[in-house]
Amino acid sequence: MKCNIITLFLFSTVFPCRARMLGGGGHGGNHNGGNHNGGNNNDGNNNGGNNNGGNNNGGNHNGGNDNGGGGGGFSAHPPGQYCQASSSCSNPALYVKPLPIPDIIDGQNGGTAIITSSKGCQQVFHNTDGTACGSPTEVWGYEGSWPGPTVVVKKGQSFNIKHVNNLGKDYDDHDISVSIHHHGLHIEPAFDGHPRADKVFDSSFGIDPAAFIEPNKEFTYEIPNDQEPGTHWYHDHTMHDTGRNVVMGLAGFYLITPNDEAQYKRVRSSRIPSGEYEIGLAIQDRSFTSTNQFDYPMTHDELINSGLVHGGYFGDTMLVNGMHVPYLDVKQGMYRFRVLNGCNARQIQIEVQNGNQRQGDILYQIGTEGGHIKKPVLRSSIYIAPGERYDILIDFRSYSIGSRLYLRNTYDQYPLLPNILEFRVVGGRPPSASRRDPPKSLVSYSFPENPSKTRNIDLVQPGGMGGGGGAWTIGNQMYDPDAANLQVRRGDTERWSFSAHMSQHPHPMHLHLVQFRIEGVSSGELEDGWKDIVMVPSNGQRSIVATFDGEPGIYMFHCHNLEHEDWDMMLQYEICDDSSDHPCNPSLLNAFTGGGMGGHRLLRGTEANSAPAIRDWSHHHIDLHNETSKIE
Repeated sequence: MKCNIITLFLFSTVFPCRARMLGGGGHGGNHNGGNHNGGNNNDGNNNGGNNNGGNNNGGNHNGGNDNGGGGGGFSAHPPGQYCQASSSCSNPALYVKPLPIPDIIDGQNGGTAIITSSKGCQQVFHNTDGTACGSPTEVWGYEGSWPGPTVVVKKGQSFNIKHVNNLGKDYDDHDISVSIHHHGLHIEPAFDGHPRADKVFDSSFGIDPAAFIEPNKEFTYEIPNDQEPGTHWYHDHTMHDTGRNVVMGLAGFYLITPNDEAQYKRVRSSRIPSGEYEIGLAIQDRSFTSTNQFDYPMTHDELINSGLVHGGYFGDTMLVNGMHVPYLDVKQGMYRFRVLNGCNARQIQIEVQNGNQRQGDILYQIGTEGGHIKKPVLRSSIYIAPGERYDILIDFRSYSIGSRLYLRNTYDQYPLLPNILEFRVVGGRPPSASRRDPPKSLVSYSFPENPSKTRNIDLVQPGGMGGGGGAWTIGNQMYDPDAANLQVRRGDTERWSFSAHMSQHPHPMHLHLVQFRIEGVSSGELEDGWKDIVMVPSNGQRSIVATFDGEPGIYMFHCHNLEHEDWDMMLQYEICDDSSDHPCNPSLLNAFTGGGMGGHRLLRGTEANSAPAIRDWSHHHIDLHNETSKIE
């Protein structure tokens, strides 16, 4: 077992690794992502029926038959050279290796950590006897590991992370540059993970070009942590390469813990399971080549030619914390799991099963991505869209030693991937926080109300409501790093109403900077809490309300289907303040308020006072490897 050293300054410490084990295609159908309640204990007939997962046989992992379901050969220059990969795993076993637990960077006392993006070799597949099955997989990870270290900070205590890029080049001999987005955090624009900071030519935006981290360069992110304790994550956010870089492993948890304020007395470690009883689960799907390497388009042109930009990437193999269907030993107590759907496009619905039977009385929701909910809610299953996180408790107190339970995915999306994780109940006495019932109540808060304006934002393909078969757009506009598409006055509360038209695919819409409430969600329902992603169902509509109280500057909003995002389904909004370097402009303040289509690209600065140009986005393309290219 290898444990990477993480360099920290000032008061930060790093806990040693605990059980880290180092070493495609599909279309997802026409699922509309509409069933989000997860609230009652009678969720129809999704009882996992034939998902027995009882034998230690991976079954359908072809490990290199290249038939399109897995190992589809998306790239002419796939990874693997770094690990000298040469062999496949045609029949990987299930539940034979323990769940990997990432290293922990403790930033609760402040300070600065250094996290280095680098290549590594990770053994993903194993035989029934636990030996390696085929070659290790090349990962591009934070500290060379997938997922990267879990950063733990405290509310109100600032923390800095210096990211160093040691990834070098890909196998087309292009530099691998990165930009890190700390997803869900209330953070200044300069540190928000701008997708292409070096392409922002308007100096008034205040974006530091160094935030686009080229090989052998570094950039320090300053994070105030001035928000509710919650489950966040950090991942790559590089223009046109986000999907590839996340598939390759550039993701990790970022957790904000409660401070000493009285309002958090019921959610501190004395009342909620912590330590070894608090575990992050990063659930992700992947497909693999004939040498156990990630099968994904390695260039933007390959991505477009693959067709994945329409529906998204759906792997044929389920993994959690970088391991193919592992197991976890649990004692007879309550465990806290922070669950991330880290898939590029796949939706999941998790539940706990004993054999084939759903266990409807042991799974509690205690939080959404932006913080704790008001009181624990018993769930029979939980729906999770791409990029969403849920904070849950699972109660193993009533199960005898030797029992085996299963965390399964029952969402009906091709290819079906039901098996996630096996729980093995073992002996040992848990601490008091894991032996008692969950608190009756958790925290109290008030959602933003009385929005000053409503923006109607249509999610369409070029050509308007009828679509045109091209890239998905937001109001017929596509991403331009040097444009502000709308403005919000600092401190204003607004309603944004997203509508998906002529679409077989849902769109998980993510706003940087803010946590919001979703309108139409009743008290106690799954999404009744602070959110930063809202799943907009195909041919459906959903509205959010948020208070935009960040520093003036540029922030992103986009679809978190990463293939949609990489084909520029992303715009920029600007928080304006007339007393700052970001004054308000009436045309931008009212963008999308008269109708959802937008119709043209709006600029601030010198171009904002002239008639905005209508652009033909059907040929929109930026060559990331040609430094002289611009949007035509």
